[in-house]
Amino acid sequence: MAFFIPMKITQQQNKDSLIYAVAAVEAGAYARLGETKEQQIERWHIGKLGEIVFYNLLTDYGIKVEYTDMFKFIGVPDEYDFIMPKGRYKIDVKTYKPRHKYLLLPKDQTKNISQIDIYVGVVVDVENLKGFVDGYVWKDTFIQESSEKVSKSMPEPCYNREIKDLINIDQVLKFWYF
Repeated sequence: MAFFIPMKITQQQNKDSLIYAVAAVEAGAYARLGETKEQQIERWHIGKLGEIVFYNLLTDYGIKVEYTDMFKFIGVPDEYDFIMPKGRYKIDVKTYKPRHKYLLLPKDQTKNISQIDIYVGVVVDVENLKGFVDGYVWKDTFIQESSEKVSKSMPEPCYNREIKDLINIDQVLKFWYF
């Protein structure tokens, strides 16, 4: 069961995320299913804000992550969003808007070379500059327990998990130290 951990997003973080999103789209970032430029920017902006929400949670728990590294766009999407000490686990943050029922992962994103271990679900409320870390799921579980019926109802093939079924994020925070 997911446990919602609320986090504030600062005006500066919102601005940094929007600048990153515009730069990514201008550099030719991947567009999904005929998105307009504005839709791409919104998707990248919300995605980066989700990463910021998780970053803010890590910071609140005394876990140090370099903030400026989050905004380096090298012409291709990053392979992962966070990595635990000693490369133990690679984490990808998946962001969605309020009132979504599923954590979704386009199937083409599971083929990256970094071999993500953990997906963290984060809901972002851009209007109120806040987000919630809903929980996490191990990649193998995410793929194996995904509903084909839900996948077929989406615009593109995707793995999915109900947000209510995510694991409490506290477990990931414990892994960070041990």
